[in-house]
Amino acid sequence: MKLNLKQSLPYLGGFLGAVALATAAFVGGMWYRGQLTSQPESTQQESCEDCIRPLPAPDTSNWRTYRNANPQYEISYPASWQIDTSEAVYKEGSSQGTRLTLAKGEYIFEAIQPYAWGPATCAFGDSEQQSSDNGSYVWRIEDFKEIVGDEHLYRRPAQPSEVYDENKVEWGICIDTRSSDKFWTNTPIGLIHYYAPVEFDPKLIMEMDEILRNIK
Repeated sequence: MKLNLKQSLPYLGGFLGAVALATAAFVGGMWYRGQLTSQPESTQQESCEDCIRPLPAPDTSNWRTYRNANPQYEISYPASWQIDTSEAVYKEGSSQGTRLTLAKGEYIFEAIQPYAWGPATCAFGDSEQQSSDNGSYVWRIEDFKEIVGDEHLYRRPAQPSEVYDENKVEWGICIDTRSSDKFWTNTPIGLIHYYAPVEFDPKLIMEMDEILRNIK
């Protein structure tokens, strides 16, 4: 059988062209990979630090202040937030508790007392505490954020503690008991919670932290 060179040349040329293109792509890819891995280590580290750098604290110079008569406390909040104090004052002889609400759209800072399920004891990180001294529920929190207030030390979960409903998330607040190094959820103004959309803005969570910090 004779090989027809004229008929075979187009196929041979196409094959050689494909080999040349594949070789060029491989060499180019290796060069590009070398360029990426040869970047200075300090540049990559700086980018990572930029991603986790904490946000600046909110400016509180123009915040408003609300003073409650019973129970007695003072709370400061941004002028852009709406405050509802219609149930904030306890009426002597009333069976109704109190509720203070600060809101900015879907972001809510709420304090209520009394509450049906009672205060919980908070256990953090690798604490081996399994029960409380007063028999209350033990709420275990692995990762937390600490907020140093004027009169108290607060802690909350670093991430939302649970999904409130399909559109909201929630953070519960723990406070130091003063008498020991233990924390629980019974603050002087009641049980405090933050509520926010599932896709929340960290800056507004920080504003709620600052509201918490300034309770007196």
